[in-house]
Amino acid sequence: MPETIAELLEFKLDPVYVPERPQEVKFATCSAEKARRLLGYQTNYTLKQGLKEMIDWIKIRGTKKFKYHIDLEIINNKTPKTWTQKMF
Repeated sequence: MPETIAELLEFKLDPVYVPERPQEVKFATCSAEKARRLLGYQTNYTLKQGLKEMIDWIKIRGTKKFKYHIDLEIINNKTPKTWTQKMF
């Protein structure tokens, strides 16, 4: 998905990789199959269409500056670097 967003935003993707967190869930799967079967649910948009609409919406309304609003209470060697160095 990051590649899709980069393509829609027309920027060169240069990801920052950091070590994984301890006990991080590496693979998770989910399915809407039960909702489809029991509720007759069906999607109206592809992922790419939904992302494009979201990007257009943000372009019109603008973005908000990200603000760290809660200090970390526990910092140790297991605390993600992205949190301690406020990389985002």
